[in-house]
Amino acid sequence: KMFRLIYSELSYIIRNLSTLKVELLAYALCKVSSETLQHLTMVDIRDIIKSCDNTHIREDFQDNAIKSLSLECIVCGDTFPRSRMESMFLCDHICCLSCTKQYYRITIKEITDRQALNRLTCVLEAHPLAEDNTKFFFQFLGTKLNQWFTDERLILDAYHENLFLATRDSQIKKCGNQRCVGFFDINHNNRIVLAQCPHCRFDQCQQCCRKWFPEHTGLTCEQYADWLRENDPDDPEVQLTKYLNTAGMICPNEQCKAIYEYQAGGCEHFTCRECHTEFCRICSALFHNPKNKSTHDIDVAEELAQKPVATGLVCPVEDCKNAPSIACENRFCEPCYKQFLCLFIWRNEIEPWELYEDNNLIQKLTSASIAVPANTTRADLIKLAQQHLTQFLGIPKRIPRVRQ
Repeated sequence: KMFRLIYSELSYIIRNLSTLKVELLAYALCKVSSETLQHLTMVDIRDIIKSCDNTHIREDFQDNAIKSLSLECIVCGDTFPRSRMESMFLCDHICCLSCTKQYYRITIKEITDRQALNRLTCVLEAHPLAEDNTKFFFQFLGTKLNQWFTDERLILDAYHENLFLATRDSQIKKCGNQRCVGFFDINHNNRIVLAQCPHCRFDQCQQCCRKWFPEHTGLTCEQYADWLRENDPDDPEVQLTKYLNTAGMICPNEQCKAIYEYQAGGCEHFTCRECHTEFCRICSALFHNPKNKSTHDIDVAEELAQKPVATGLVCPVEDCKNAPSIACENRFCEPCYKQFLCLFIWRNEIEPWELYEDNNLIQKLTSASIAVPANTTRADLIKLAQQHLTQFLGIPKRIPRVRQ
């Protein structure tokens, strides 16, 4: 069916072709991949027809047609017809049009010096540009880029600008102000001094073209770059980091990241006003609030309210002589309240382990004298914690019995 359909179409659009060639070409198209057929054009069909003479038509035509339609891209490994492939200027490598364009989109932006120009010669390996082929190569590449990026003017502009920067005289520098397109001469010296752009009056180092601060004096350009990353007074990210390190705190919820000003005094149990995440404002660790309903829709406070309140100064749990705690409305002492919560977790099969990071689980297990094997997975850590729950929470193994 496929052959008959293709043969019918070819007979209609190529009427002056011999019946035998039409049949062989139809057979060849049946043998190539469906992806290749998606990219097939009349240009490919005409090239196949012209490439074969009538003397060896039966022996060579079909094989040559399949080869011409199934060229493999050296980058993605897919097969394409010849019209969708691009040849490199200084080597025999071929690459599909999509991979070629993506390679040059990235590489053009990374041209910083004359040596980097060699990466433009091939998508697979860089070839040195000799004096005798440089002119012809850039003529060829310029024509190709204009074809590939007709609708992407920014790529073409970046290519011409970076090409100029890579081939210019070493004493000519581009202004470090991102909003300026000007260049300036550094007066043929290699000193680290203040230079001012003649176009926008931007103060910068004449060597690295970074924004100038007096701290650059006595520092190499690399050392100055490190200093700027941590101290640039005009960089909002640097100032935010300084603020957070001194007077700020940030919500640990990755989906929120709200920022608050830290003020001394008060409870360290902080609730984010944006996402209601509860965390310690000192160490940013998450709090588990038993008054909140869990994902199982179970109310801890309601369960607690069913327990009797201490009538005296002793915990209402039988055989317990500790004082009741206001943390649980005087219904338990602190150790018995932990036991109550532990049993509540067991009975309702609540999994609180997602509240802990892996390193926190390991730390708590180790503190409870529970051996943690090397290279333990998160699932194994949770299993260990479940098996040694009372040790993990640091409570005695006594089951609370409340006085009736």
